[in-house]
Amino acid sequence: MRFLKTLVAILFLHILLFSNAFAQDVSRDDFGLWTDVQLNKAWDNGVYVGFRAEFRTCDLSRKVDCLFLRPSFGYQPLKWLKVDVGYDYLVWADRRMRHSFLVSVTGTLKRENLTVSLRERYMLMYMQNEKQFSHVIRSYLKIQYQIGESRFAPFASIEMFTWRKWQMQDNIVGTSIHLAKHCDMEIFYNFNIKMAKTKDPEPVDYLATEHIAGVGVTVNL
Repeated sequence: MRFLKTLVAILFLHILLFSNAFAQDVSRDDFGLWTDVQLNKAWDNGVYVGFRAEFRTCDLSRKVDCLFLRPSFGYQPLKWLKVDVGYDYLVWADRRMRHSFLVSVTGTLKRENLTVSLRERYMLMYMQNEKQFSHVIRSYLKIQYQIGESRFAPFASIEMFTWRKWQMQDNIVGTSIHLAKHCDMEIFYNFNIKMAKTKDPEPVDYLATEHIAGVGVTVNL
């Protein structure tokens, strides 16, 4: 238990230091809002399905960034292990569209009020307008602590996007709030940093950051 508490402290410290260091070292900054709704249905045999809808803004939250929909299907062969597949339909404000096929494996360790989850996800993406395929591996670590009998469970998470090289990272702190028997809400702050290119005749790589405030609702049917 002491090890898990130390891991929580290290993760929170990493996010704070990482956010502060890069915020002082990049040339472009932005702010956006993320909102999502997640519907889940699970059966006693380990099979479960889900549906997610998410809406995002950008450019200091003055413009629509994108909307995506994700149906998914999964199976839980062990108490601590889940495997699922999904499909993403994502459309940006400029009408560019992306179709993605996802395969995810998630392991979860619970000890008293502390939960640690590690997920590895592979995505095969197809940009419809450009007619181009791409790949990404998303490695996600989340640590969450349930505060006694309260409705609150604060968490910290890191998600890295890689394929042959580092592409992007989400650094998130927030809390889950239990609203009702089958309904929970999450509110969070995400410091996102990614590699981007300038729009010059000879593009140059740079680090772009975005500060994101988010809220999500999960309903277990």
